[in-house]
Amino acid sequence: MRLISWNLSYQHKINPKIDFLKKHIDLKTIIVLQEVVEHYVKPLNDFFEADYNLFYSLSKREPSTFDGKERKLGVMVIVPKQFKVNYFDVLRRTPFPDRTTYLEIELDEIQFSLFGLHSLTGVDYKKTKSVQFYSLAEAVNVHKPDIVMIDANEPKIDHPEIEKIEYFNNRDKGNGAKTFFQELYKHELVDSFRSVSRSESIPLTVSYKVNKKIDRRYDFIFINHQKFRIINVEYLYEDSINAGSDHAMVICDVQIQNIL
Repeated sequence: MRLISWNLSYQHKINPKIDFLKKHIDLKTIIVLQEVVEHYVKPLNDFFEADYNLFYSLSKREPSTFDGKERKLGVMVIVPKQFKVNYFDVLRRTPFPDRTTYLEIELDEIQFSLFGLHSLTGVDYKKTKSVQFYSLAEAVNVHKPDIVMIDANEPKIDHPEIEKIEYFNNRDKGNGAKTFFQELYKHELVDSFRSVSRSESIPLTVSYKVNKKIDRRYDFIFINHQKFRIINVEYLYEDSINAGSDHAMVICDVQIQNIL
């Protein structure tokens, strides 16, 4: 089974991004897309609807007349029709439910759950970003997802040694983001790239460049290692930029463990 997480970027045309997705999917690929603005929905639906079901956060938390563009950056989860989706909603206790998705999925009587998430930016939202991370930590604790795909806009320093990772101070000394990531680890979720990579660089790899020059790894696929064996993880930064995004597409290939 293949997992793809990609912040499309609300800028630029969608068709080159769809063309890039085409190169990396098959009929057992689950895709989480962030920054899916409303005019992206029809082209995505036109391409995927024959073989996939599409689940869009803004269909659950519709923008109102009073909402600005910050409430119109949705998350979309695209699931092959051979998978059965038993439940879909947004995480309603978070400050921005429109940037969240929660699905319960079944394949061949094997059940697993998935979060597709998009963090706020600290430069724009400060304390709200911290509050969002605490609420996401709560959601992890309550729902215990098996897969979490997120543009986290964190960490500040992605260190090879986990205890040396540093998070941005969103008027909380980085405790909100730290709490969220610690909660993932507490519930048997592992950073898929960290689990297979021998990288000693900081960051471990690049998924975003601040001001086009400061390397960060903001995009993650976390996996329940008790349920899935991680086979391969790739960050396709340069090709993703060429397709019109500002974030790397993250690809993670997994195999369902026999214990299920």
